[in-house]
Amino acid sequence: MYDPYVAATTWLYETLALAPIDGVSGVYEDNAPQDVTDKDSVWVTFELLAPPSDVDEVAKQIIWTECVFAVQAVARGRSTKALGDIAATIHERLHRQDGTVTDAVVISSTRQRPHHDSWTSVGIEYRSLGGIYNLIVQPA
Repeated sequence: MYDPYVAATTWLYETLALAPIDGVSGVYEDNAPQDVTDKDSVWVTFELLAPPSDVDEVAKQIIWTECVFAVQAVARGRSTKALGDIAATIHERLHRQDGTVTDAVVISSTRQRPHHDSWTSVGIEYRSLGGIYNLIVQPA
């Protein structure tokens, strides 16, 4: 059964992880596992920022659904400088791209704006660099 969220997250994972990005230890939906964040490595996360929104419907059939994700490279430390090349690769793989997954087609992926963040967890500082991407997903 078609689920736009599952289709979008599957496409994001396949696009970012199946051909590994140099310097990235893994790609994760929402958060990386604790054993990854305890190491001095870089990982990529993608997180849904708002509930998916059905854009149009004809005769009870959904035409497409918009999903907005934050997609970012994350590392421990106080600087985003080391994340620049990885964020650029994420952008190349996602901006103005499309693709097919089981039961769905991502007909458009477009970066809306750059995105960076910083936070401290249990005394450890983290930084992220990436973008906010709008995906338009359609049943196959």
